Amino acid sequence: MKHLFNKEGEQVTADGSYFGVNAHATSLYTTHYYSGQPGSPVSDVTRQQTLGTADPSFFTAQTDYTNPIGKSKLEAGLRASVQKLGNNNDNFSLDKNGDAVLNAFGNSNYKSTSRVYAGYVNFTSAIGKFGYSLGLRAESSSYSGDLLNTGQHFSNTYPVSIFPTLFISQKLAHDQELQFSATRKINRPGFFQLIPYTDYSDTLNITRGNPDLVPEFTESFELSYMKTFQPNHTILFSGYYKYTKNLMTRFQESGINPVGKPVLINTYENANSAYTVGAELTTTDKITKWWDVSLNLNAYNAHINTGNLKQPSQPAFWSWFGKFNSNFKLPLNFTVQLTAIYQSKTNLPVNQNTNPFAPPGTTTQSSSQGYIKAWGGIDLALKKSFLKNNAASVTLSMSDIFRTRWSDQYSQSEFFAQEYDRLKDPQLFRVVFAYRFGKMDLNLFKRKNMNTQGMGDAGSGL
Repeated sequence: MKHLFNKEGEQVTADGSYFGVNAHATSLYTTHYYSGQPGSPVSDVTRQQTLGTADPSFFTAQTDYTNPIGKSKLEAGLRASVQKLGNNNDNFSLDKNGDAVLNAFGNSNYKSTSRVYAGYVNFTSAIGKFGYSLGLRAESSSYSGDLLNTGQHFSNTYPVSIFPTLFISQKLAHDQELQFSATRKINRPGFFQLIPYTDYSDTLNITRGNPDLVPEFTESFELSYMKTFQPNHTILFSGYYKYTKNLMTRFQESGINPVGKPVLINTYENANSAYTVGAELTTTDKITKWWDVSLNLNAYNAHINTGNLKQPSQPAFWSWFGKFNSNFKLPLNFTVQLTAIYQSKTNLPVNQNTNPFAPPGTTTQSSSQGYIKAWGGIDLALKKSFLKNNAASVTLSMSDIFRTRWSDQYSQSEFFAQEYDRLKDPQLFRVVFAYRFGKMDLNLFKRKNMNTQGMGDAGSGL
């Protein structure tokens, strides 16, 4: 819903969204045990099967007010988000005949509800070539969950938190600009990080969530310089510092399984804090009418303070991340896109994937007991546009064409040393057909981000 006032640009919008899924999954694990050194004969083989269901649902409602005041603009809004998640897993052992026997220690039935309530106000203005934006957001949230097969109840309530933001910019002569930003953000634990169920289905990668996890808060400061070279070349150089309190990190600990054997358990903990300081270079170049390239390089020094976890903190070390993108326009309305990504050895990756609903091991988590090994990958896409005004298109794409995008994490403590390797983003071939029906005003959808993690930054367009 959008209501327009008589004043140009003044408006109130309100909208809501509901998303629900009913999903079923099955997994089969085959484990080979060797009697001695690598290469020795297999002494035993176990087979396990996991059958699971999930029924997440998300409801979000938001209202926003915008009022232009001369060359300035006032924005304010409210938002409410409710997430209900259910997950049921049954674990079976398969005998030599392939018959399944239910494993009582490998089953879980878990439900949870999380709520986030927030409000924001933002003021944007300019004085000559100097621009600024001031924002303030407040929010509170709560979480509750029940492990139904054991009768355990877990809950957390987070008090009202304040998130100020500041953006300033100064345009200089010869197509130059200086920018500075200071923000405070929140990242909440996801469903699989919170669920207290110990998953023994993969005996070499036992996982367990931690219902006592609390959100992490990050203060970020960034100073940037941008220069535009005619006709179509831009360079952006930035220096930044980030400090995170209660960093959520992947953590391994020793334990005892239900039959009394010692095991390693992969879980999550809040480290005391972490910092990242670094510099980033981004360039965009339109070399010809048919060829443009962009490059992003990021070098940073990261450290995680784990003094609260009763283990020594690792020394800080330098890492770097790079991304290259190239687009080629070919005859007959064909376009080819090549993308290459590389992440060096790191403990705090700049390209963290924090999808809260992905199973353990499919997202990149910080490493407080070791490091994440270097990885990279190349994606390729071919697009063909046709019909009047190129209204239709067919895109063929292949991700990780050389199958190199592995997630390989090494962990070590006084009790163990372990290397965990998983194909993070499997090769995927896509065929996409798109057709544009007339013209569409997308401003309503661009003005905010209806994500599941909260309101985002005040002043960032929500």
